[in-house]
Amino acid sequence: MKKIALLAGLICCLSISAQSQESQAAALPPPTTSLDYQFKQITTDLYNLGLSSYEYKNYSDIQGSPYLNQELKEGKIVTSEGKALIGKLRFNIFTDEIEFEYKNNLLSIAKPDNFKEFYIDNQKLIYTSYKEREKTKKCFMLVTEEGDYTLMIKKIVEYLSKERQQPYSTPKPDRFETRKDIFYLSSKNQPAHRIVSLKKMIKSFPELKTIINSYPDKKIDFDDQENLKKLVKFINSQAVGK
Repeated sequence: MKKIALLAGLICCLSISAQSQESQAAALPPPTTSLDYQFKQITTDLYNLGLSSYEYKNYSDIQGSPYLNQELKEGKIVTSEGKALIGKLRFNIFTDEIEFEYKNNLLSIAKPDNFKEFYIDNQKLIYTSYKEREKTKKCFMLVTEEGDYTLMIKKIVEYLSKERQQPYSTPKPDRFETRKDIFYLSSKNQPAHRIVSLKKMIKSFPELKTIINSYPDKKIDFDDQENLKKLVKFINSQAVGK
């Protein structure tokens, strides 16, 4: 009788173990497209890919927002190999960090160089190099016009501490303030250059001198995205095959 009871218990344990494994396997999401990963373990596949556990940041006591969009938005990240992972994303401009929610796990992009591009609610971002005072740096930028020459936007959010109390005035609290967008132009995987005038564009891209000089509108507002998109569209249309 003891042997029979022991055998029955063993069969029961094996059955529960098998059901548990089946349950875990069934919880895995199917790939959204043929290129999407079907990750088996977040602690291995995602972490090895270049994502890490997210350290939650509490901004509730700070006025304003450090984010491009306050809420997580539907989107995807694409690896350097062209494979995509679907989830919800949010871009923290202040920390220059992308947050990624996958299967209710909030992660951060710890190794952005492992990824080709990021999409947040139909907005495309890339992690790219750029020139600043003769130094080469890297950050996330929004892509606004693509081609042989790509126009990108560097978003700026600054944190300002609470002001001191002054007579007859209410001091401003701790706050995030959005600054003016900075526009960059890049070509052929070279570091992007800030564009502020036609003269400086020619200095950064001497091969475009003839094309830029032939552009009909010489009064360009270099702080206006639509003006710059038209210019870059013209450059790309003339630079084909050159």
